[in-house]
Amino acid sequence: MWKLCEDGIEDKTTASGCEPIGFDANLNSRVIEYFKKLLHDFDIICSYSLDPSLEAVLHFVVQFQKLQPDLVARAHLQLLLIQDGKLYERDPIFTVICRAAALPEVLKNHDIQKNEFVVQLGQEI
Repeated sequence: MWKLCEDGIEDKTTASGCEPIGFDANLNSRVIEYFKKLLHDFDIICSYSLDPSLEAVLHFVVQFQKLQPDLVARAHLQLLLIQDGKLYERDPIFTVICRAAALPEVLKNHDIQKNEFVVQLGQEI
């Protein structure tokens, strides 16, 4: 509680007469703004349809990055998109890339998927 003393100087004590402790009011407003932005970013992420096309996913990620999202929101998006080398935990990333490249069905079932480097790449993504 702030009040002016008889000499016109602000008295910086609480109602109990003690010095205030805790966060500065400016810090509280910054924290509130941070959480508002984070919730807005999460709202954008959660409103995205789970379109399995690689082009749509990449377009969404590019548009989302233009909003300069927080690290927490970007990490959340990454977890939602790719888990265990699969897009949306459904389609293996190799299959999604083959579909985007319009490869024939014969190549999609090729042994290249079992290649240790391709498997590792899928896990790293």
